[in-house]
Amino acid sequence: MSIVYEPNHHGDDAFRSTILHGARQHHWNFGDMAAITGLDNDEIDDIIAYVRSEQERHGFDQ
Repeated sequence: MSIVYEPNHHGDDAFRSTILHGARQHHWNFGDMAAITGLDNDEIDDIIAYVRSEQERHGFDQ
């Protein structure tokens, strides 16, 4: 959990795009993130919902 990924900074579309297309290194020091293959839209929605619920549990702004 990082404040960098709270909803008002990285919206759900950013998570979805990163899962589908990967992301260049910018908030971390371990290199580019590859796309994650084999997930359907419902599974991606579930992942995003889980991340958001954990953020809320940790007091991140919505």
